[in-house]
Amino acid sequence: MRYVKCTKYGDQKGRCARCGRHFSRVKDPTIDHITPRSADGSDDPANIQLLCLGCNSAKGARCE
Repeated sequence: MRYVKCTKYGDQKGRCARCGRHFSRVKDPTIDHITPRSADGSDDPANIQLLCLGCNSAKGARCE
């Protein structure tokens, strides 16, 4: 998952996919499954986005 996180960090230009907050370090964002694993979402990179802790907590296990 570390490789995916680094790749997504670059793809998202170091910003939260929901609110656009800028992350100062690669380790700051949280990994989020767009379709949660609890809803049969996969670990495929296309189903992964990086969110700040606040946005990930607010989203919970909902699909977006």
